[in-house]
Amino acid sequence: MIPADFLNLCPNCGGEISAERLERGLLCERCLQKEVEKEEICRLIESGALEGDFKRVCELRKELNEFERCFREALGDSPTSLQKNWAMKYFAGRSFALLAPTGIGKTTFGLVLAKYNDRKGEKSYLIFPTQQLVNQSAERLISFGVPEERILAYNFRGNASSAQKREELKKRILEGDFGILVTTTMFLYKNLEILRGHEFSLIFIDDVDSIIKSSRRINDVLVLAGFPERLIERAYELLKLRALYQRASEDEKKRIAERIEGIEKEIEERKKGLKTKLIVSTATSRPKSRRVKLFRELLDFQVGQPVLRLRNVSDVYEISSSERTELWRRSIELIRTLGSGGLLFLSSNSTREELEEYVNFLQENGVDAFSYEEFNERLEDFKRGVAFPVGFASYRNPLARGIDLPEHVRYALFVGVPKMEFRLEVEEADPDVYYLLMILIPMLQRKSLISEREILELQRDFEFLHRNLNRIQILREKGDLDSSERALFER
Repeated sequence: MIPADFLNLCPNCGGEISAERLERGLLCERCLQKEVEKEEICRLIESGALEGDFKRVCELRKELNEFERCFREALGDSPTSLQKNWAMKYFAGRSFALLAPTGIGKTTFGLVLAKYNDRKGEKSYLIFPTQQLVNQSAERLISFGVPEERILAYNFRGNASSAQKREELKKRILEGDFGILVTTTMFLYKNLEILRGHEFSLIFIDDVDSIIKSSRRINDVLVLAGFPERLIERAYELLKLRALYQRASEDEKKRIAERIEGIEKEIEERKKGLKTKLIVSTATSRPKSRRVKLFRELLDFQVGQPVLRLRNVSDVYEISSSERTELWRRSIELIRTLGSGGLLFLSSNSTREELEEYVNFLQENGVDAFSYEEFNERLEDFKRGVAFPVGFASYRNPLARGIDLPEHVRYALFVGVPKMEFRLEVEEADPDVYYLLMILIPMLQRKSLISEREILELQRDFEFLHRNLNRIQILREKGDLDSSERALFER
């Protein structure tokens, strides 16, 4: 190692420290004259022999060790390095987004963290997109050793089946008679008033996509996290001012900068007293509302699109008859070969009537199949491996994203080609269609289907559309265009 000293980097006093000591996890020579094992540092701090900022690091390490112990009690195994990293962020007082593919352990992390908080006497609120996930999560919390009376899972095991039971549950929520609250996203929207005023240590939103597509829903979550509605609107004003600053004159920039600074001070002041941490989980995030940027302004994290990588899954296909009955007969053969634990999917452009016909066809041929809409009622049959749910091959379908049963799901069988459809009208097209077309260009070139000149023209047109799509949509609705706007729209 090249000898070097770094200013202001001692983790205990903020003074000068050598690169060698930093690499070994030690403190500077002024804080720790005699070198010790790094594990010894926290013992010295606990005994009072050493003082400084490193005490907070020791507290975080201790809390992480306790969380790991809680995790092992719940699952009989240690958390992954990624789950430990998430836990350290939480214990450091940060809100953040879990951007990772399905099956990484995001939901498990949220459930164990809620169990850990309940043990410390702190409240947690777990929010799921569907009732079946609420039910599964409540069952898992019980299996993790959380006393059932500490869990208030709305509509779990029919506890909200009558008006009287619903009122009793809402009264318990209002009075804070729970350790872990588990509801659907829809319950939050309809019952925000009885949720206000509770100081949750943790708000965990599983599958945040249903939240971020709506401005009102984003506001509801931020209110629940402890931000007054007035401050949320001030933060939204801040977003607009920052955009305005970029195209303002020098005189205007000075005035806008003063307004920005004033709002930032208001937000920072509120953050100091904030005790709630918000964790949002997603595997397919595609933010649509501009207000999603409020998470960055108020809670210092950004909801973006996760990077998807290769998984340990075998992708296989076979070319079958296009005749529907033959295709369905072949699916029965594959179901019998592959066995239990299968999820069955029709193409996304199939109708509900076709799904019902397919379910009836399977039943008539000895396969106990059921629609995805009956999954809650048939869950135990699926777990036992005697029944097969049928849904649509779409990321919006609950069967594709609303099931957290990795120990029971063995395969997915697509009966028909799984596909995504895009509108090709310029004004209504999904932005992904442009990326798709750009990907197709090399293939067209390899097969000599288009010339070099046509490739350059296509690339130029795609880039133009991608840059100007939003403006084109606005101009399309505008009646009176000036010459430059007309040229843009006509192109």
